Amino acid sequence: MVHGVSLAEALGFDPTAMWSLAWTLFFVRVVLGFAVGIDDVMHGFRSLEPNAAKRAAEARALRRANVAVTALHVAMLVVFALAALPA
Repeated sequence: MVHGVSLAEALGFDPTAMWSLAWTLFFVRVVLGFAVGIDDVMHGFRSLEPNAAKRAAEARALRRANVAVTALHVAMLVVFALAALPA
């Protein structure tokens, strides 16, 4: 058993690059999550609009954005785990 080696390094990845990727994903996720959150709040204010089709289209776009943020969050957690966990 190899000690002092991250899981990423044991799998053949560059540990420094994995940390860079993890932090990049973290900051992209924070910015994108903030933008989607603001849009979610604004959608709440616009939900009183009488045009149901417009509300539904906006809600679909917001759900897609939330799925993208969730996928980015999961990818970020996987990269952090690969970079941090010992093999």
